Amino acid sequence: VYGKSGYTAQQVLKHILPTITETQTDLIVIGLGANDAFKLNHPVRWNRQIRSLIEQLRNKFPQAPIAFISVPPIKEFPSFTSLLRLTIGNLIELLGAELRLIVNDYPHVFYRGHNLTVKEWCDRFGIENNPAIFFSDGVHPTALTYQLWAQDFAQYLIEKRCINPVGDFKGKQ
Repeated sequence: VYGKSGYTAQQVLKHILPTITETQTDLIVIGLGANDAFKLNHPVRWNRQIRSLIEQLRNKFPQAPIAFISVPPIKEFPSFTSLLRLTIGNLIELLGAELRLIVNDYPHVFYRGHNLTVKEWCDRFGIENNPAIFFSDGVHPTALTYQLWAQDFAQYLIEKRCINPVGDFKGKQ
C-alpha cells in the first residue's frame, strides 16, 4: 500500500510514484480529489496530472486495472460554512466530472463516478442521518464512513469484474 493523507495528484506523481518498488499488482486503487479541491487545483491541470498518473502506472503495471474511488461529499462537510461547502463542493464535482471523462480514454481504467451523499448511505445501510457519525472532525471520515465507502467501492469493483480470483483482468467498461 502506498499513500499519504493530504496529498494532491501532483504530490502523488512527485513523491509516491517514484517510491513504488513492486513490479506486479492485481489492482491499483486510487483516492484523490479532496485535497486538490482544497488547494483550488484547476480542472485542466487536474486532467493533465491524472492522465500522467494513469500513464505512468500503466507503463509500470500494463495488465493491472486502475480504479478510482468516488470523490468525497464535500458539500456535506458539517464544519464548513455554506459558502465553502458550495465553492469547494462544486469544484470537487467538477474534478469528478473531469475524471469521469478521462477514464473513458483508457482501457481497464475505472471511476466510481457517483456523487456520494450521507442520506443515500443512511437509507441504504439503515443508519441514522447524523453527520457526526460520518465526519470525525466535521471534515475527515470516521471509521464507519471508511467502512461504508469501502463496501460501496467493493460492490462497484465486483459489478465491473475488475479481477477474478486468480487476479487476471476481467473488467468491462
